[in-house]
Formats: sequence, C-alpha cells, structure tokens
Amino acid sequence: MPQSQQTMTLRDKIILSIAALICVFATLVVNQLESALLPPIKRPEISISVTWPGKGVEEVQQVLVSPLEEVLDGIPNSTLISTTVNAGGAFINLTFQPDSNMDDAYLETLNRINQVPSWPSEVSAPTVTNFASGSSASLASMMLVSAAPTTQQALIQAYENHLKPALSKITGVQSIVTSNNPTQQRVDVTLQYDKIKHYGLDITQIQQQLNTLSDGSGDYMHLGDRRYALHFSGQKSLSELMSLPIAYHEPNVIYLSDIATIEQRTEREWLFSSVNGKRAFYMYFQSSPDINVLATLKETKEVIEQLNQGPLASLDMELKLSRDDSKAVKNAISQVYISLLVGIILSSLVLYYFIKQHRFVALIFVSIPICLAAVVLLMSIFDYSLNVISLAGMALSIGLLLDASIVAVDSIEQHRRGGMPLNQAIASGVKAVRGAITSSTLSSIVIFIPILLMRSPEAQLFKDLAFTISSALLISLLSAVCLLPVMARMLLNKSTSQSHTSSQVHSIYQSISQSRPAALSIVFALVPAACLAVWLLTPQMNLLPTAKNRAVHAYISFQDPLSPKATESHIAEPILSRIAQQQQLGLAPNYDLSGLFCWQGFCLLYFYPPKDWHYDSFQQWLKESVVHDLPGTRVTVVQEDLLRLALPNAGLSYLDLHGAELTQLQSAGKQLLHHLQNKFEGAQIRAVSELTNNVARIDFTPNHHALLRYGLTLNDLKVHLEALTQGVYLGRFNSQGQNLPFYLKIQSSDDLQTLLSREVTIAGVGLRPLSELTDAQFSVAPSRLNRINQRSVATLSLTPPMEMSQSEFVAAIKQEANSFLSQQEYHQISTSWRGSADQLGTFITEFSHMFLLSLFILCVLLRLSLRNWRQTYAVLLSMPLAMLGGMLCLRLIGLFTNQPLDIITMIGFIILMGLVINNAILLINQYELATEQGQSQQAAIMHAIAVRKRPIFMSTGTSIFGMLPLMLLPGEGAEIYRGLAAVIVGGMTFSALLSIPFMAALLSLRMYHSERSPHTTCSVSA
Repeated sequence: MPQSQQTMTLRDKIILSIAALICVFATLVVNQLESALLPPIKRPEISISVTWPGKGVEEVQQVLVSPLEEVLDGIPNSTLISTTVNAGGAFINLTFQPDSNMDDAYLETLNRINQVPSWPSEVSAPTVTNFASGSSASLASMMLVSAAPTTQQALIQAYENHLKPALSKITGVQSIVTSNNPTQQRVDVTLQYDKIKHYGLDITQIQQQLNTLSDGSGDYMHLGDRRYALHFSGQKSLSELMSLPIAYHEPNVIYLSDIATIEQRTEREWLFSSVNGKRAFYMYFQSSPDINVLATLKETKEVIEQLNQGPLASLDMELKLSRDDSKAVKNAISQVYISLLVGIILSSLVLYYFIKQHRFVALIFVSIPICLAAVVLLMSIFDYSLNVISLAGMALSIGLLLDASIVAVDSIEQHRRGGMPLNQAIASGVKAVRGAITSSTLSSIVIFIPILLMRSPEAQLFKDLAFTISSALLISLLSAVCLLPVMARMLLNKSTSQSHTSSQVHSIYQSISQSRPAALSIVFALVPAACLAVWLLTPQMNLLPTAKNRAVHAYISFQDPLSPKATESHIAEPILSRIAQQQQLGLAPNYDLSGLFCWQGFCLLYFYPPKDWHYDSFQQWLKESVVHDLPGTRVTVVQEDLLRLALPNAGLSYLDLHGAELTQLQSAGKQLLHHLQNKFEGAQIRAVSELTNNVARIDFTPNHHALLRYGLTLNDLKVHLEALTQGVYLGRFNSQGQNLPFYLKIQSSDDLQTLLSREVTIAGVGLRPLSELTDAQFSVAPSRLNRINQRSVATLSLTPPMEMSQSEFVAAIKQEANSFLSQQEYHQISTSWRGSADQLGTFITEFSHMFLLSLFILCVLLRLSLRNWRQTYAVLLSMPLAMLGGMLCLRLIGLFTNQPLDIITMIGFIILMGLVINNAILLINQYELATEQGQSQQAAIMHAIAVRKRPIFMSTGTSIFGMLPLMLLPGEGAEIYRGLAAVIVGGMTFSALLSIPFMAALLSLRMYHSERSPHTTCSVSA
C-alpha cells in the first residue's frame, strides 16, 4: 500500500517556492546577459597615437615621438614602451605590470603628455586609449559601395551626412575608424610659379596675407549712450578667398585668383579596399568596454538596413557588413549549448542504468535545472557574460552537480533498507552525509583559489570558468541538503525503492590485497611510472587554443613597399580579375562574401565560405588560381584564428633585433627574414619594421654662406622648401562649418634640375635661383621605424604553421636566429622576444607556482578531513594515476586533431586535482569504519570496495558522460575547451578504474594495519 500523501510543512513550502522563483527569475534574466566569444580581457596597456600628415618618418620621430618617449619614461609600474613611427604619424604602446592600478596609470600618462614642451600648433593632441578599461579590438567592418562610378568626395559626404551620425548612436560603438580611407580634409592654396615670378612676389609676403584670415574681436566701444562690441571680419569662404587682394603691382591689384588655385582634398591618399570585387569605402567599429557583442551587431544590422532602404538608396549606394563577428560567436555559443544538452541526457541515462527507477532518477536529476538556473542568476548579479568559457564551465559541471544528490539518495536508501520509516530515513540519511558532502564540495571549490590569484592577462579567461563551476557545486550542495529532502517526501513512498544488489568484489582485488609482493609492486612501481609517463607524454605547448573560424585569409607580403596606386595596379586589380574569371568559368568555390584590403607592406584577401566547405580544396584553389605569380610578393594562406576576434594578437610572437646602428639592424633583419621564411614553410613570418630604405627622398643641404649674404635664415629656406612638398601650414580654415588645415604650396616641378633652377624673390636682392641657396641630391629613407624603450629595433612577427605548436616553433626559431646572428658580422646584435613567445614562458612559470599552491591547499584540506598524514599521503598518491589518464586522453585526441597543451587545458589538471581525490577518500573512509568495527585488514579492504564501488562508478560515470560531449562533439569553437574536457574525462576515467585496485594494494601494506580508533572520523565522499 502506498504511503498516504505527506503534509507539507511551512519550511518545505518556502524551499519549493524559492526553487521555483530561482527558475522563473533565471528565465527572465538569461536573455539579458551579455553574450561574447570570450570573457573581457583587460590588458594592462595604454596606447597613444599621434598624426602629423605630410611629415616624414624622421621628423615625426624627432619632433613628436622622442619628446613623448622622454616624458613617458619612468611611469610607475610600466615595463615596456613600444613605438611605431610612420610617415604622417606614430603609435606608442605602454605595457604595465599585471597588478597595476590602470586608472592611476592612465591619469599619470595624460599628465605627462601635457608636459611635452613645444608641441607643434598644427598637430592635434595625442589620442590615448586605456585597454585595461575593457576596450576591445575591432567589432565589425563595413564597406560602402556605389553602383555607379563616383568620387571620393561623394563617398565622404555620404559617410559624414548619413553613416557616421547613424552608426555612432549604436550601443557599444566607441568610435568609427576610417584609417584606410581618411575623411579628414585640408585646403591647399597652390601657387603658380611662373606667375609669382612674373609679379616678383615673395612666398613669405603671400603667407602673411593668408595668415590674417580669421575673425577677431575687441573691447567695447561707447557711441553716445550705447555700448557696442567690436568684431573684425577676416574669415572668408573658398569662393571669396579667390578674390583676396595679395599685392599691388602698378597699376593693378593682384588677387589670389591671379596667381593660385584652391583645392579641398583628403589629407592622405586612400588605400585600396574592396568587397565582392567592387571598390569600396572601408570602415570598422572600435568597441566600448564591456560590450554585448550580439546585441550591438543586431542593432548594427538594423541600422544598416534602414540606411540602405533610406538615404543610401537615393544615392545609388549600399552599405555592406563585410565582417560579422556575431556569426562566429553565435556558432561557438550554440556549440556549447548543444554539448550542455547532450551532457544532461547522457548523465541521466547513466543514472538510469545504475538505478533503474524513474522516481529516483527524477529526484537526483532535479538538481540540474535548479543549479543551472541559480548559476545564471549569480552571473547576472555579479556581471558575468555568457561566453564559451562560462558555458563550458556549466557544461563541465553537469555530472558534478549530481554527486552530492547521488550520495544523499544512496544514504537515504541505506537507512530505509535498515527498516526506518520514509520521513525518518530522509532526515537521518541526509544528516549522515551532510558533513561529508560539504567537505567534499568545499575541497573541489577551494582548488580554484590559486587560479583566481593568477595575474597574467590570459588568466582572466579562467575567472569565468572558476565562477561557474564553483557556483554550480555550491548550489548543488544546498540542493542536496535542503531541496532534495523535500522532493524525496513528494516523490518517494514505502513501495519505491532502488533495485539494489550487493556489490560483488572481483577476485583481482582480493589477489592484490592478499599478495604483499603484488601490492608493493603496484604501489612502488605504478606511481613513479605514472609520473614518468606524464612527463614523457606532455605535448608541445601553445599559449591559447588553436580554434579556427569559418574564414580563409591570404596574406600577400611585398618584398618592397608599394605606393597605393602601384598596389592597386600590380596586386589588387590582378587578384580581382582572376577571381572574376574563375567565377565566369564556374571554377570558383562557393563563398558568402570576399574582401580585399591593402596597406603599405601587404594585402589581405579574405573569404567567408558556407557551412559545407573544405579548407584544403579552398586553399588549393586560392594558391593555384588567384594569388600565384604575383611579382615581388610572398603569399601565405591560412584559416582565420577564432580567438583573434577577441584577442587581436593571439598567437603572434615578435623578435626584436637591437644593439647596433639602424642600417646594420635592417641588414641583419632582412637576411634573417629570408632565412627563416625559407626554413619554416607555412609559417607567417613578416617584417614589422622597415628592413629596406625604399622611400625616395631629396636631401637638401643649405648653403650657409649664401643665406648669410642675402640675409636669410634657415627657417626662411625651410618655408620655400616646404611649399614645394606638403605645403606651409597657415592655420585652420573654416569651410562650411568645418575647421580644416590650411596649407600654402607651390606648383610642383617635373625633375630636380628644374626645381633647383627655380628663382625665389628675396627682399632687397631680387630673384635668385634655389640652387644658389641649397644643394640637393637623391637618397632613400625608411617608411617606418620601430623603437623599444627609446631604442631603434628591427622587428619580425612570427606565427607558427598549422601543424606546429607554439613552443616547438619558438624554440626552433630561437635556435635558428641565434645560430644565424652568431656570424661575425652580426655578433654585436642582441635579440629579445615579445608577444606569445614571452607570455607563454611567463604563464608556465606562474602556472607551476599555482600548481604547487593547489597541491599544498589539498594537503591541508586532506589533513583536516582525515585522521593522520599517512591517510593524506595515501590519497595524494592516487593523483598521479588521474594525471596520467588526463595526459593519455589528451594525446589520444591529438591523434585525430591538432591538440597541443594550451593554457586552458593546463587549468584542467588543477581542476582534476580537486575532483579525483574523492574516490580515494571514499575508500579510506569506509576502510577506517570497518576496522573500527573490529574487521581484519583484509576484510576491511574488501568491505570498503564492496560498499563504495557502486557509488564511485555512479558518480564518476555521470561526471564523465556529462563532460564527454565537450570533448567529442565537433564544431566552431570546440577547440577552445576540448583539451580541458579531455584532461578531466581521462583523469576521472583512470581514477574510477585504477583507484580501487591501487587503494586495495596501498591499504594492504603493514603501515595501515594497526590504525584503530574508538571514535568515528569525519567522512568525506564524492
């Protein structure tokens, strides 16, 4: 007869109401959580960018960079000043120690920048970005294309009038960058040489007239009883400017239109950009801190659709989203959701296999939705995002969530089989294991403390993992202690019982425990062998997982720098022509979108293929039909790294050469670059700094005697020479509400001889040829300079080939570089490493310290839970077996896919330490209880195995099968957490299979024979 329905107490109703509310609130807030590929990585870096259009590399370095570097040197906690100087601007990056107060560092940086002396008036203030605030890399890129041929000015007007106002309002967009297609305008007044010579005009005379073109004001004037403000009108429009009087040449007044032309143009020449074969205007978003990627991109698509249907349609233009990170983020997150769901199903099936009673399965299973809902609520409260790492932590927790409930239900059933009524069995059973499951859960949670103490920027990836797993385990403990008894009273009755049969002890366990030589062999051979095997099986290391995105990149590096026009004609146009021809012939593979960007030193051609694609065939088509035989180039085709969407420099290492003159550094860098490129096929090895001076330049050497004779200064000569190039800066000119730079230029010459023969008007002297004032000769100069800590360097960037791990690649590169530079001509050149090569070594050192700290914490916890140090050593000795299982499983995965040992996988070994000790604790605890009851050593061992074998296999099985989908299911982003799951699955599998025979052998030793105690030790279960 079933037991009558139990009356629910007020406490039961409160507990059920809280559980229901947790599920309801979690359902409401889950869609409000920010979604991202990875947790926000706050780098301890501050960047400073400056622009000075028209100025050469050396002048930018001398006038802007050197003063900035001097005042920035010595900022507290700064470790590196990295500078890149280009023609027309520079970029300075400050790196700080990981635990620095970046708000203070940011304010100190701003304060020191304000101390730079003699900052040129025509140069805007530096732009400062604090990457520690969470500012990320580019979020999405867009291309503005026109259906009909159009002008740059028309594209700029469309951007300024329609795109910029609409896109800037999108939540999460910090700025819109148009560096490839600069929209900044300038006004050029170009003098015609023949006419100023005819009128005998001096450029300084014209400069003085144009410098007065600004409005002014004065004090008040009293006329009668009224007071009037004074205003001086000097500002003119471009059309009015042409009628400005410049000089009086009897009998006529000379106007500006008589001697010059006026043009409004962009400050810099546009670089090449295209999308789907059409020339385009390129822009991208810089994201704001703590952005919700998916929400921002959803809003972006809505705004783009409104623009295309509205103002752009009337202009016959279209805005295309050429890079959409949301696709990769959604795919990666969906992959984890699938693994989470499959893990729940598999864990439930394992439960049913052991229990075979749907009521008991439901009783244990109820902890999963409650715990996951509570974790979602905690993530919302503490401002965590839904990302691949946090979701992987939840998926890894699926099997672990059931452990406490399994132990509690098993204890309830043991008491019921002893003849207790249901209510008393529930109360007594939960009370009996409350201390055990609390101690077990806390030991698994405390192991995350060392992970949270890690300071490196990459360690921020683990905080989400530690938070989700720890929260899930803590909630599972509360569920087992508080919610499970209430649910048990609702679901169970007198007739409901697990189908339980006594566990049979296999004869092999008896053989091990009865044979002392066998036991000694197992204990003293298996542990050292496991440690040695772990050491030998450790694979090569990467800083981050090698997760791949569904995108193909072809990097086309130039042997020599090319101008934008040369890049377009020699590189871009042939590539687009070949792609179009392949499409016409039907030989091109399918792809959703393609794009092409070109910079000074290289071009990037990219494709986004559909889901049913094959990288190898796509790569072969690109190499053989599109990017082959491009003159003066080196081409590398790779699949895009998924993690670069969140970490732009993931996997990049930098080799800096320093300690010699720049010319020698360039020579060594060029030779080393060719040597490494030939040595490492498939690797992306490029020159970051300029290794060849290929910028054609005219060097002017003043004739000081002539200048002194004619009463001229070096500045007077400089004004004449600047007018022949970029122009003489006159100030800011207001044109239709825009405050534009204003320059005075002289019509250019066709050759140097004609230039030097030009005559300049000198007051009191007349016309004198320029050749009399200065000498000139052709030379070459660098287009870019790289500096580290105020020293010139030659820098190479290095990315390993797909089949080689980072540690292996860096070790080989270092050996090759040192061997190459040991030659006599380069013996004084030193090397240093930055990026992933340096970060990997730093992380390994930090990880080793954290691993030892975790081991110490476990020792302390075990000693507090167990009777003496011998029991503690017994538990610790079982850990190498689990470590061996984790390493074997990792190597097994490596047979089918590229699976190096990355930093996320390494954390799996620390997590494993906190999980696998519970099996050994269970056996030792039961063994001690049996010996206290007077059983012999052999009988106690067999009793412990018989009682604990089934719970061990049940809890370990649910954990393993809950994590198995993370390890086995393929998909985008699966590489991020596959190694982590493999380590834990392999370790727990070995722990379940080998811990019982190992502990049987260990406990049979004489040192454990005489341990008896009249009191009961604190039990600890999994």
